[in-house]
Amino acid sequence: MTGFFQSEFFHNYSRSASAIIGSALMLTFAVAVIAGPFLVAQNPYDIAALNLSRHWMCPFRRRS
Repeated sequence: MTGFFQSEFFHNYSRSASAIIGSALMLTFAVAVIAGPFLVAQNPYDIAALNLSRHWMCPFRRRS
C-alpha cells in the first residue's frame, strides 16, 4: 500500500481538484443509490397501498 501512495498516479490525482470533486460526486451518488430504497416511505409499484381519496391535499400536510 505504501507503493501506491508514492506512485505518480496518486501524486497527480491528489493534485487535481477536478478529479477529487468528481470522485466525491460519484461517491455521493453511489451512497444515494444504495440508501434510496431505505429512505422511501412506500413502494410506488404497489397500487393497493396508494390512497388517492385526498389527491387535492398538499403531500406535506399533516394527516388526521
